[in-house]
Amino acid sequence: MPNRYRVMVSKAKISKPTGSLLERTDRSLSSLRNLKNGEKSLQLKTKKNPAGIRQERIYLQEGYTYTGSVWVNRIEGSPRLILRLKDNQSKLVKEIPLKITGLGWREIPFSFYCDRTDTNSIIEIESKGAGTILLDYISMMREDVRRERDAASGSVRRS
Repeated sequence: MPNRYRVMVSKAKISKPTGSLLERTDRSLSSLRNLKNGEKSLQLKTKKNPAGIRQERIYLQEGYTYTGSVWVNRIEGSPRLILRLKDNQSKLVKEIPLKITGLGWREIPFSFYCDRTDTNSIIEIESKGAGTILLDYISMMREDVRRERDAASGSVRRS
């Protein structure tokens, strides 16, 4: 399968990324304990120009709420993080600011209601402003599917 994950600006450094949006493999996803050392994280280092990642061919369905999260480790500076969803013509559908607080690994949740169906949407995560962050374990799914999965497995999702 060709690599569909693009680095938007050359300042981003990929070192063995994990998570459903960064890498698709037949192996299971790495556990969250690997976050502590940042070995398998995406580093976004920004000064004047933004940096980010993008994945194409995301299926979004009208009438559903999507939830997800991004694990972020702010290393230095005060970069701002933005999640964007675009349609197959690269027109903006949603823009969600992701608030980074403190240093160290933090899970940043997000949620949005989808008002149109698009079988080839694009998701982007962009860092702006001077600073360095690590990204890992990016996930997103329909809220109803997540609830059904959690109920079947007996787990409870933190909001």
